[in-house]
Amino acid sequence: MDTALLSYVNNCCKFGCFILSSNKESNFYVDIKALMFQPKPLSLMGMELFDLITRKFGVPDCIGGREMGSLPLSSAICLVALQNELDISHFVVRKELRDHGTKSQIEGYVKNKIVLVDDVLTTGNSLSKVAEVLRDAHFEIEGAVVVVDREEAQELLFPVYSLFKKSDLRKLNK
Repeated sequence: MDTALLSYVNNCCKFGCFILSSNKESNFYVDIKALMFQPKPLSLMGMELFDLITRKFGVPDCIGGREMGSLPLSSAICLVALQNELDISHFVVRKELRDHGTKSQIEGYVKNKIVLVDDVLTTGNSLSKVAEVLRDAHFEIEGAVVVVDREEAQELLFPVYSLFKKSDLRKLNK
């Protein structure tokens, strides 16, 4: 694991009172999105997530997840795949069905061997909602990868692997 990436992730931990996307209250927040808009940490996350995906699932046909959290990550992973002469497409699932254009909730190029990508795993609800939309469209999920697992999720219907767990982050475990 890249120690520079661990340092970036440790430095994006914030403390206070936060409401998470799961509507749970927490005294800490792992702000991976702040890292996803900086070239160096995004590049490192792309390389490490690509390595994790290929070790755990082989080469998927496509990767993606819920809008915002997955889009920069899946783009970075696809660019790493291309550098390795692999053609992995990506997609994003909108939180809600669009009421204009194609009226699609899924944007991008989806094939059947899918690995989901997300920034932080808390309850697993976001991944479950994405999986439900994809299953309704008759796609199958191989599994998922996340940057940080807060170690609070219920068991999902597919395997989930993380680059870091809450217990790995020294800033949270002092």
